[in-house]
Amino acid sequence: MSTTETPSELDARKRRLRGEMRARLRATPPAELVADGATAGALIAALLEREAQPGPVALFAARPFEIDTRALDDAMRATGRVRLLPSIHGDRLIFRAVPAAVAICDLPVDRFGIPTPSVEAPPVPLATAVVVVVP
Repeated sequence: MSTTETPSELDARKRRLRGEMRARLRATPPAELVADGATAGALIAALLEREAQPGPVALFAARPFEIDTRALDDAMRATGRVRLLPSIHGDRLIFRAVPAAVAICDLPVDRFGIPTPSVEAPPVPLATAVVVVVP
């Protein structure tokens, strides 16, 4: 990264990079996204079990072109671990605890079509998460 980039140049570069990454993900076959999600879920679940780290896990609800997080969600639900999901409120991103009885895919969708916890779900500081899984 050039240290002479202006904030607007840096923003433009970040937008281009995000666009490139979305294009790559959209080119990935859906079955591969599910398989990769299952692999990642198993690895993260094994890590948490091995390290015996208590605390919530912050996840994201996958959009159709992202790695599928259902396997990790299922693994976390099976162990009773608290899961934190982001929700957008105005210009703020708030992480909320999702009840263990509720699968991510069963949450209502937000204006972007992404499963999102309701405003009744308690907000939890992201800093409390032992693992943060991002798209």
